Amino acid sequence: MLSFIPGIDSFEEAVKREMAEGSLSGDRTKFKPDTQSFTDKYIGAGLGGYTMEQVREEVAKRQAQAIEDKYRPDATRTKLATDGTQIAAPKLGNMTESEYSAALGESEVLGNLTQQVRAAGGTDDDLAGITTAGGLRGALKKVTDREQTKAEERALQPGRDALQEEQRQFNVTTGNLASQQKSANEIARQQLQLQIDQAKSNDERYFHESKMKRLDAQEARADSKENAASQLELARMQIEMQNADRLDERQYRRELARDKRSQDLVTALASLATAFVI
Repeated sequence: MLSFIPGIDSFEEAVKREMAEGSLSGDRTKFKPDTQSFTDKYIGAGLGGYTMEQVREEVAKRQAQAIEDKYRPDATRTKLATDGTQIAAPKLGNMTESEYSAALGESEVLGNLTQQVRAAGGTDDDLAGITTAGGLRGALKKVTDREQTKAEERALQPGRDALQEEQRQFNVTTGNLASQQKSANEIARQQLQLQIDQAKSNDERYFHESKMKRLDAQEARADSKENAASQLELARMQIEMQNADRLDERQYRRELARDKRSQDLVTALASLATAFVI
C-alpha cells in the first residue's frame, strides 16, 4: 500500500525475504528469536498493509510445500507400503523436515514388514495392535514358523494317507482271510462230521451184517444136532454174538485175532469130538 516509500516492501517481498533468511522454526509454527527483518517487523508490517503472522503463515505454507515436493518419492513408496495395513502413512503437519523424513522411512519399513507378514500367511489377528518394527518382526517369525509347520504337515499328509490306505486294505484282506478260513474250517468240520456219520453207519451195517451171518450160520448148523462139531460151533457162535453186542468197533477188531485162536481151538475140539462119536 505504501510500498512506494523507501524501506517499505510488498507482502510478497516480505515473504521471500523471510524465507531466504530462514526465519521460521523447524516446525514452522513461529519465528526464531531475533531473525525477523527489522523492516518487515517494525516498518513494513505496520505500513505495508500486512501482519507478521500473515507472513509467517505464508512462509510456513511455502516451506511445507517445498518439503513435501522434496520427499514426494519417499511418500509415494511409503503409501504403497502401508496401503491396506494398520500402519498410517505420516503427514507433514508441524513436523520438521528431519522428523518427516524419519517418519516416512519408519512407516515404509513398518508397511513392508506388515506386507511380509501377510504374504507369509498372516491374518488381521496376527497383526492386531502391532505398530512397531520389533513387534512386526516377531509376528513375521511366528507366522513363518506356523506356516512352515503347516507346509511340513501337508508334505507328510500323502504319506500318512498312503499308510492309512495300506492299513485299511490290510484290514480288509485280513477280514477276508479270516472269513475264508472260518468258512474253510466250517466246511472241513462238516466233511469230518459226514465222514464220522458215514463210518458210524458203515460200522452199524457191518455189525448188523456180521450178526445176521452168524445167525444164519447158527441156524444152518443147528439143523444137525447129532453133529457134535456143529453143536460146539453153535456154542461158539452164541458166545461171539454176546461178546459182539457188548463191544464197540475198536474192541471188536481187537478181539478178531483172539477169536481166530479160539476158533482154531474149537475146531480141534470138534475134530476130537467127531473122533469119539465115530
